[in-house]
Amino acid sequence: ASVSVSEILNEDGSIKFFLSIVKDITRERETENQLRKNIEDLRKKSKEVVRYADSNKQLEIFAFAASHDLKEPIRTITNFATILQRKCKEKLDVSEQEYLNFIISGAKNMSQLVEDILCYSKVDTEKGQVNNFCPTELMENILQGIGRRISETKAEISYENFPDQIYGMRIQIKQLFQNLITNALKFQKPGEVPKIEIIASEQSSHYRFSFCDNGIGIEPEYLESIFKLFHKLHAKAEYQGSGIGLSLCQKIVKKHGGKIWAESKVGRGTKFIFTLEK
Repeated sequence: ASVSVSEILNEDGSIKFFLSIVKDITRERETENQLRKNIEDLRKKSKEVVRYADSNKQLEIFAFAASHDLKEPIRTITNFATILQRKCKEKLDVSEQEYLNFIISGAKNMSQLVEDILCYSKVDTEKGQVNNFCPTELMENILQGIGRRISETKAEISYENFPDQIYGMRIQIKQLFQNLITNALKFQKPGEVPKIEIIASEQSSHYRFSFCDNGIGIEPEYLESIFKLFHKLHAKAEYQGSGIGLSLCQKIVKKHGGKIWAESKVGRGTKFIFTLEK
């Protein structure tokens, strides 16, 4: 509490009485303490943001360095191993041919990993054109680009209710759509024709897209962790991949003001749902 004392005087200047005012300032003190706490929290968060930005910048620098410094020797290994395999095919026994296959396969996997890391690191810093574009035309372009894979798997892909226009960075939205489609094609049940159904709907501030497949499905306890960087549920021998694709999808969605999540039942397929800000 705060106390203020005032003197009330007579006409001759003598003290008539004292006026004491007591004010409860508990709430003001609590507000002041809360403000101090908020300011301290903001300072801590600003330091975290600086550290995050710095680490993200370092990741980008590393990715570019890796791209330039690793891709060339990887390409050299792949090329010479392939030439050796072709020219010495008749001279190599089964074990030696298998060793060469391991070298070529490993080099190709490393090359894809470098590309994926580079792609992931560029999402936050990439300065592409942001504008309105037609998602239907984008989808047709994607399906044409992966047409060979669709033919090989005899996949059935449908999409409906797409808006006339969506707003964002076209190249990143293309990565998002394509990653989810190829992901659905990859994790299919053996001997079953892949079926992918893509449905869009309009909300007040967002567009909502769902990519539903009839694949192998995901255990409920892994539905959140699948978006973590380098997180893989299956061995490479079963399903190829770097473990970056879904992390990249999440990063792109967040950059476009949306959220992404998955719903699934093991053996009955998975549905990936995300929103994009209008």
